[in-house]
Amino acid sequence: MVTWMEDSEGFQWRSKRTASSGLLAFGCLIGVTGIVIDSWKGPSWILLSLGIVSVLGGAFHKLASSRAADHDRQDSLLRAGSRGIRDTAELPRVNELNLTDFRVQKASIQISYQSRECEAALRNALIEGAPALILGHSMAGKSHMAAHIVRDLYGSWPIWIPERPNGLRQLMPEGCPRDTVVWLDDIEGYLTSDEPFRAEWLDLMRHRNCRVVATIRTSAYESFQPSGEARLPEWEALERFERIWMLDSEVERERIAAQVPIELRSGVRQYGLAEYVGGGYLATDRFNSGISQHPLAVAMLRAAADWRRVGLERITRSRLIELADTYKAVPTRVGGDESVDVALEWASTPIVGNIRLLEPSGDEWRVFDYLLDYLATEDREIPDSTWMAATADASISQCFRLGMRAYRSGNKHIAKLAWMRGALASPSASNLRRLLLGDATSPAHLQADTSVTSQTADHTSGSPYAADLLGDLLKDEGNIEAAKAAYQLAIDSGNTFAGAYAANDLGKLLAEEGDSVGAKAAYQLAIDSGESNPAAYAEASLGDLLAEEGDTTGAKAAYQRAINSEAASGAKAYAANDLGQLLVREGDTTGAKAAYQLAIDSGESNPAAYAANSLGNLLAKEGDTTGAKAAYQLAIDSGESHPAAYTANSLGNLLAREGDTTGAKAAYQLAIDSGESNQAAYAANSLGNLLAKEGDTTGAKAAYQQAIDSGMPDPAAVAAIGLGDLLAKEGDTTAAKAAYQQAIDLEVPPAVRLASDRLETLLAIERDT
Repeated sequence: MVTWMEDSEGFQWRSKRTASSGLLAFGCLIGVTGIVIDSWKGPSWILLSLGIVSVLGGAFHKLASSRAADHDRQDSLLRAGSRGIRDTAELPRVNELNLTDFRVQKASIQISYQSRECEAALRNALIEGAPALILGHSMAGKSHMAAHIVRDLYGSWPIWIPERPNGLRQLMPEGCPRDTVVWLDDIEGYLTSDEPFRAEWLDLMRHRNCRVVATIRTSAYESFQPSGEARLPEWEALERFERIWMLDSEVERERIAAQVPIELRSGVRQYGLAEYVGGGYLATDRFNSGISQHPLAVAMLRAAADWRRVGLERITRSRLIELADTYKAVPTRVGGDESVDVALEWASTPIVGNIRLLEPSGDEWRVFDYLLDYLATEDREIPDSTWMAATADASISQCFRLGMRAYRSGNKHIAKLAWMRGALASPSASNLRRLLLGDATSPAHLQADTSVTSQTADHTSGSPYAADLLGDLLKDEGNIEAAKAAYQLAIDSGNTFAGAYAANDLGKLLAEEGDSVGAKAAYQLAIDSGESNPAAYAEASLGDLLAEEGDTTGAKAAYQRAINSEAASGAKAYAANDLGQLLVREGDTTGAKAAYQLAIDSGESNPAAYAANSLGNLLAKEGDTTGAKAAYQLAIDSGESHPAAYTANSLGNLLAREGDTTGAKAAYQLAIDSGESNQAAYAANSLGNLLAKEGDTTGAKAAYQQAIDSGMPDPAAVAAIGLGDLLAKEGDTTAAKAAYQQAIDLEVPPAVRLASDRLETLLAIERDT
């Protein structure tokens, strides 16, 4: 382990030990002892003593030299992986650094520091020892505010600023400082290193009384959030942080505007403090002015921005030129009246200070953070040509992150290609390669990558993470054997984190197939991995399986182990929600409510939303409609589209039973507008039923038809029966029979029986007539 020496002057870097004067003197002493022994004429016992001293001294000198060389190696790692080390070979103190050292953007307008609304939350988090993550858009003032608070609270403490991107990965396995500020400004740069950021590093830093301060752009943070079953390994680390949101506030703008010189007030009110004094607005002004004057440059900027949106930081000149025509407002020959060199020069010319729209980085280019966030607000779709180019250019270790971003944006075909590249680069992927590439129809760059055995991927390259995510996608596609092979590839990779998640996923697949023995074995692999988060998810999955088998005692024990684990709050919340549902089935409503509340209080929006919906259902059954509505509203307001849509349906049904048809219609419409196809279809059917009862047959028919056209078999079949009943009441037996037949053709067993009975009844009436 690296020793961070603590003395009255702080954490010192030690001088080179293999050349130290102490070791040199000790070596000389051993040498002199050897000469004396060789020429000794005195008593033999003294000679024997000198011999023993010489042997022991030689062994000690060898051990000390070895340890000194090891310490020198560790110090070399520390120097290479840290920023801001002084000539005195020690970590700097916080109050010795200037704002530039903290990576605070130099202000174009000089102004004294102005307090921000979220300062109290940051102070409290740091005082409590929690790692703090400040979130906000580019140039919101995150780093400046954090530096101000850290200086105030910990000015005399040492500060460690790891080099990006791999400083943490290189040093944390060697050791961790104590009583030190760890500064992780723009943490995205550390999260996207070759080895994912590990949650246990944060746990170790907190255990050693460090104060961890990190910042991240909101859009970058969103790119790491889970999407359904797909998740990035860095999310477990991000869950460990106390999140401090730096939101744009009109109240804050007005307060600060009243305190700054009068000539600055208008700018602060219009743009916000940090954006105005930092010059961010000048960057957007230059971009907008270039739309008509420099169309090629603007097209290149859009391409560079989308390149970062897909997950790649820097883009080559050749890719910029290739993609530019896709982004031009009026596509023309690349270059047109504006040459590539002129376009690049205009885009990379400093605006104020070091601000450039396009930042040179060796032979590559990187778009300015503030412009990236500005363009992201346009919510434009990323062209397929950009996705495909990025998939071809991404390194193997970048493939799983690129695929995740594609998956979140709805581009599952790109996600599949990216994850295939990451997974199939492994030399152990022959079985998966055979299952996926037997028809040799994949793009050329994928075929090339997977055929070059020298471009291998081990557990640090991203291959196991890509393999696990690919398994999820293949499972959804119904390619079960390939999904199993992908999961097994991740399990066998040697990466315990990715392997544990893959084992849990494999267990769920086997459980769905009815192989409970295999599922339990897979879950146990994840539980025994030593990785707290996937182990907790596996405990919850095991609990679900045991509950289905009727082993409620075992299920409750599994859920409780997950809840009591050291996992992040998300895994615990899912287990608590599952436990609540089991307790409801057993009739223990008090215990169920407590379990649901535990999930709701977790702060994890997705499981909390599901738990709020479950709590609402329970309260509604008990007759507590006020409590039920409040719980439903929590889920609807969560921002999680699937549980929110499901809950809006439940709320609509409750309001309809109470006779509040206006509220019920509004709730159903929320679900219909959610974009969640299945829940939208069920809501359309429920809306049709409500309108039919009110006598609005035209509206009811339209709602039923919306559900039928959804492509979701279950709600479509129910809606077809509802439509048939309505048409039969109107006397339109021909249309009614067609509706019932449509329900039968959807082959949903309960609906088939019901529609068949309705159709037979209608036909019998016709025969009697």
